[in-house]
Formats: sequence, C-alpha cells, structure tokens
Amino acid sequence: MTFDCLVGFIGLSSNVSGEVQSGLYADALPDISEASVAKLVDGEQGVSDLWKEIEKRAILKFRTFFIREVNEAHKISDRDKCECLICEHKDLLATALWYLIGEEIMNARATSSRMNTYTTIDHTKAREMRDEFHVQFTRELEVAVHGIDVHASACFTCADQPEINDIMVFREPII
Repeated sequence: MTFDCLVGFIGLSSNVSGEVQSGLYADALPDISEASVAKLVDGEQGVSDLWKEIEKRAILKFRTFFIREVNEAHKISDRDKCECLICEHKDLLATALWYLIGEEIMNARATSSRMNTYTTIDHTKAREMRDEFHVQFTRELEVAVHGIDVHASACFTCADQPEINDIMVFREPII
C-alpha cells in the first residue's frame, strides 16, 4: 500500500492495535467497540485481520477524497505530491481519517452477511451512524486541507509551487 505512513496511525483499540502515534482509537467513536467489531468476524478471520481490511479500505478512500479536496482548495492534482502532503500533514488529517475508519466499520456492520442478532437488528442504526461519520469526516477533511500551507511544504520545489489565486479583485467596468 502506498500510504505506509497511515497504516497503524489510527487504532481499533489498545488491545488490538497497541499504542498508536495519533492516540486515536476507533472504539472511542460512538457505537464502536472492539467487541462490536469482533461480532463481524467470520470463520477463520480474526479481529486483527478484519481490522487490517477495514483500515486498508479507509486509507484508499481517504487518498481519493484527499486528492479531490486538495485539488479544489489548492489546485493540486498530482498523485505523488498529494501522497507526500498526506504523510507530511498526517497529524492534521488524523481526525478526518478517524471518522472515515468509523464510517468503514459501520459500513461493514450495515452490509455484513454474517447472521446474528447484532448484525440483523442494527442494520438501520449502522447506516445512520455510517452517514453521520461521513458528514464528520467531510467536515474534518475540508478544515484540515484548508489548514495546509502548500507553499511551506517540503513536497514542492520552488519550480512547482502552486500559484496564489486566493484573492480575486472584481472591478466594475468603466463606462
């Protein structure tokens, strides 16, 4: 995976992930616990394996959403520069990733084919929480991306610094 800097940055719980650099654990989000994730485990798959799958999907989605947001905010679409910005500013982006991981957990819960009381009764609740986490993720990502000073970033050389187009002056035509 391209974003080794994000792997293990957010944990499921300190029991599964150990101590993580961000200090953020998915089980601190509403309606998520290590036990609730364990109820999604099927067959030979363990909680750790499921966590790795959820984390991988979330990180790949995060990359896509980040590129779109940074392109809108800073007119940067180069994949490599965006990946560099993610790793350079991962502390700033941590809360957004945290909510996106929560969204992925709720998505796994809402679409689980495993049949038990937990997965069948709570599909509606899981969808509602998934949507709520997505809204929070979107807000956090937007704020974080606008907080990135691309002109001070080590990801760019002087030759490829984005232009400053933040201030536009509109004048009325002289008649």
